[in-house]
Amino acid sequence: QSTSRATRNRRGRKLLFALGVLLLLVGGTIAVWVQDEPPPDDRDLTDRQVPFEEGTGPTVVEGLMELGAQLPEESDLFYSIGVDTPHPWPPHEFDRTAWQEAAAVQKVMKSFLEQVEPLSAIDSVLARGSTSSNWLMSYSDSSPGVHEARTIAKILQLRALERRLDGDTEAASRDLARLLTLGEALGSDHRATLVQLLPAVAIQRGALDHLVSLRFDGPLAPEVEARLLGRAAQVERNRDFLVWPFRNEYVLFSNALDMVLEASANDGASIFQQAYNRVFLKPNRTRRIAAEHFRSLIERSALPPSARPEALETEEMSALDAILPSRLGGSIFELLLPTLESSLVKVDRLTVTERAVRLTFALAAFERETGALPENLLEVSEFLTGESNSALIDPYSGKLFRYDRERRLLWSVGEDGLDQQAVEDLRTTEIDTRFDLADPTWILPPGNRRE
Repeated sequence: QSTSRATRNRRGRKLLFALGVLLLLVGGTIAVWVQDEPPPDDRDLTDRQVPFEEGTGPTVVEGLMELGAQLPEESDLFYSIGVDTPHPWPPHEFDRTAWQEAAAVQKVMKSFLEQVEPLSAIDSVLARGSTSSNWLMSYSDSSPGVHEARTIAKILQLRALERRLDGDTEAASRDLARLLTLGEALGSDHRATLVQLLPAVAIQRGALDHLVSLRFDGPLAPEVEARLLGRAAQVERNRDFLVWPFRNEYVLFSNALDMVLEASANDGASIFQQAYNRVFLKPNRTRRIAAEHFRSLIERSALPPSARPEALETEEMSALDAILPSRLGGSIFELLLPTLESSLVKVDRLTVTERAVRLTFALAAFERETGALPENLLEVSEFLTGESNSALIDPYSGKLFRYDRERRLLWSVGEDGLDQQAVEDLRTTEIDTRFDLADPTWILPPGNRRE
């Protein structure tokens, strides 16, 4: 009996030891699973180095919102132009004859424009010194004034089109110059997020392309042409053009993580739900991953595309991650990366457009002065006013824009960096944007010699 009792005791001790080991393994696994990284040092992304400018008076964004509240409801007319009519701003000669068949649309356009008297205040709004009076920290409303800016942009385009159809090229160009100023104002705020910046980029590119199209009708208003000849690309005038939006996006993303965790704690979620959120989101780890990518984006945004290194690769999943799925926060951020990377592409396209448009007007001025286009692009330098060191340089190649005097073409090598000699004809190719071409191309309008 004593032997049997001793055997049972030994078995009991072994069982207890095994149970203890199992509990240690389970506890260790949970500890590893729950354990987050230390908070990252992200002060370089979160510190406010530019003051808030409180008390500076009415701002551009506030003015846009005030104007927007006075404008009529958005009209279906915005969507019929270019669908039920010929293209209003083709990258070549304007088809005025075809527009005569769109008399009904023109009538509706004229009626609509008669209702937008508040737009007469747009010049005073755009002349305001500051753009935004607050810095928003939430994804719920990170784009004040953007909807209003888009509506006002559409109306300015309509009014410029009406004036183009009436043959008043100078007045049309002044409206397009206002459109350009609107985009510049919307994108110059150091509190802007990408939700605000990217519409600003689109508005500016549209205005520039429209001005090139209008130039086929004849000379623009002298002050508008002078402005374009002296206008450096926005990323050259504002080196932080993308820096602050990227920093602000990081702050929004970081705050969104906090909001998820705080909402879980404040809404009475169970301890298990709160633990689940912390286990799967890993906020500190997610912030570190996000901060690394945002720093890379900021560094790369300061370089032209021809000299820009590849994007950071996302972290590969470890064996532990495969067993214990604890990287959900990082995976959520990875979903945002394509949008963040695309913002670089869109700003690059704006820069190429700004330089190319400036050159087309310099070439037109050269031809007007001498009676012929120059033999090579360097000859137009004297017609470029203001800062002109990089005006002739294609950002995609780091070399001069391509130019063909006989074909009256100016082009960029495009995002692939390959010069394909602008083989596609803009007059016959159906495209949504000239960047759909192998080589983004600008046709030079017919010139006229100054008497």
